[in-house]
Amino acid sequence: MKSVLIRNLPEAVVSALKKRAAENNRSLQKELRHLLITFAQENAQDGQEDFVLVLAEDVNTDASWSRRELYGNEGR
Repeated sequence: MKSVLIRNLPEAVVSALKKRAAENNRSLQKELRHLLITFAQENAQDGQEDFVLVLAEDVNTDASWSRRELYGNEGR
């Protein structure tokens, strides 16, 4: 999958997106992914694009590892 970086968003926009994410029980990243994929699906021309919604929203984990254990903290 590709990544997208969006710079210089107004704080009010970020706050509104965080609020929406919390209301939908999603992280900000999952909410943004959901919004972008939904928008792309709704605006695709018939038969031109096939979108697969791949989200791990409903996956709960009791993982015993942390991000720091996996990636370390060097240079962050």
